[in-house]
Amino acid sequence: MSFKDQLQQDLDVFFNDEEFTDEALLESGETISVYFDEKDDVVFDSGLDSDVSASVVSVTCKADDVASLVHGDSVIVNNMTYYIIDMDPPQSGVRKLYLSEDRP
Repeated sequence: MSFKDQLQQDLDVFFNDEEFTDEALLESGETISVYFDEKDDVVFDSGLDSDVSASVVSVTCKADDVASLVHGDSVIVNNMTYYIIDMDPPQSGVRKLYLSEDRP
């Protein structure tokens, strides 16, 4: 078994909503496990001379669980509906989604 395969199996341990994570309901109706962060300070590339910084809600999840999501899709966490406003590229099988209560 390769290290990459082992890492993928280990993700199931850490993304376990019975112990470590929250459940999130995706627009597709699928439920996944996420780490929910109420305020995450991020800097967005505005494409202009200066970037934009903000405190936003984010979730960290298994990249395979959110491979088909796009900007504007809804995610329900803790009975609150959020919309995807940005996504980090997948790293080591994990992906971070930045969320807003306002539809983009």
